[in-house]
Amino acid sequence: MADILVIGSLNMDMTLYVDRFPQIGETLPCTGMLTAPGGKGSNQALAASRLGGIVKMAGCVGCDAYGNELIDSLQANGVDTSLIKRMPDVSTGVAAITVSNGANMILVSAGANAAITPEYIDLLDDEIAVARAVVLQLEIPMPAVLQAARLARKHGCLVLLNPAPYQPMPEELLRLVDYLIPNETEAMAMLGVDQLDASNAEASLRAMQSFGVAHPMITMGDKGVAYLNGNAYHLDPCNKVQAVDPTAAGDTFIGGFISALLGGFSIGEAVAFAQKASAFCVAHKGAQTSIPTVAQLAQQQA
Repeated sequence: MADILVIGSLNMDMTLYVDRFPQIGETLPCTGMLTAPGGKGSNQALAASRLGGIVKMAGCVGCDAYGNELIDSLQANGVDTSLIKRMPDVSTGVAAITVSNGANMILVSAGANAAITPEYIDLLDDEIAVARAVVLQLEIPMPAVLQAARLARKHGCLVLLNPAPYQPMPEELLRLVDYLIPNETEAMAMLGVDQLDASNAEASLRAMQSFGVAHPMITMGDKGVAYLNGNAYHLDPCNKVQAVDPTAAGDTFIGGFISALLGGFSIGEAVAFAQKASAFCVAHKGAQTSIPTVAQLAQQQA
């Protein structure tokens, strides 16, 4: 039995490092290249496991080498992969990531991730019933996300939704979410505002709460993390590091936060722990290759 059930995407990441992003029609040389397991769901499952959680992953991959590698990576990091479904005649999802000066641009081919249906989610009902938290993102079809949240609420387990990549969400889904954790770009899209910083973060969180979200939280990069704890507003500063590659930093925060929360940390303590893990990730290259373990964080602090 897993405390944390992550239902989401599995992608193979192909990361290209460049001095600057190309213009339309322009060809540039790369300074480096990395192929590694990724996908928001897979990243969050691996992060939660490395950072202390007992985790099971549900999702779909193709019957190909990328699918094998993704499953092997999760298993090597303690994630139960018995629920991952292999889809014939469909490729595993792929993400093409370009990184320049600590920023990134990402294109995603959904592949097998698009095959996750409400019917597939219904088959997970017994697993959801025994989980303490269900973690969701938006790299799988919205009907599946909504059905997973419905079943989680039915069984009384926490629902954490990372609304990424952002798309409009049904009001019903927002009412089913306990922890909604967008980054600042996703929050701006959700709220229809053209900036998000310390001046309007609290108002943005309270707007999210008015949609029915119990505990809204916004990760804002080097501006920190804004969240509501009950009715109290908090803006916790980030951990300052030299940014190398932001890929999977948000996923690391999600995995660290839910693992710490279920481990008995308060919301504030869980945010601080997740911030440290995310800062470690930003300072290293790659997606899953940059996600720290509890031991690595402890060694860093020593």
